[in-house]
Amino acid sequence: MKTGRIVLTSLIAVLCTGALYAGAIAAGVLEVGPEPGDQPPGGFVVAIAIFALFFGGVALVLASVSVQTSAPFIDALLPLVSLAAGAFAAAHFLSYDPYDAPAENRYADSAAFATGWYVALGVFAVAAAFLARRWPRLGLLVTGAYLIFACGMVVLSGLH
Repeated sequence: MKTGRIVLTSLIAVLCTGALYAGAIAAGVLEVGPEPGDQPPGGFVVAIAIFALFFGGVALVLASVSVQTSAPFIDALLPLVSLAAGAFAAAHFLSYDPYDAPAENRYADSAAFATGWYVALGVFAVAAAFLARRWPRLGLLVTGAYLIFACGMVVLSGLH
């Protein structure tokens, strides 16, 4: 198995796991609180997904620098990376902020970003997936940039 495929598979797995965890919080399956800052069990999953967004984005951007370094990452899985990142970011924004427990305020309610930013994040995920499918090397760069952008939005949405 190529190194690039292992990296892409790992990124997709970690981001999808983060999306499922955050989605479970958003759906109320996992509850925050009752005290401010009390996270549901497994809160480290979100931290790992955020690190994957940042370091995965940096790795993809650096890999896109030349034909030789990008070759291992030109794979059918590449378009799925931005979609998995978008799913994680969307689920995170809709999940409840444990620091506002027991009030059950969602990250999206904090008004850190206007709704247009969330829509742009979704459009950018689809655009990155399209570019990764049509022009893989350019898609590699754009997907890496998207992961870093999504990481920034997820982190900034949680600041108080």
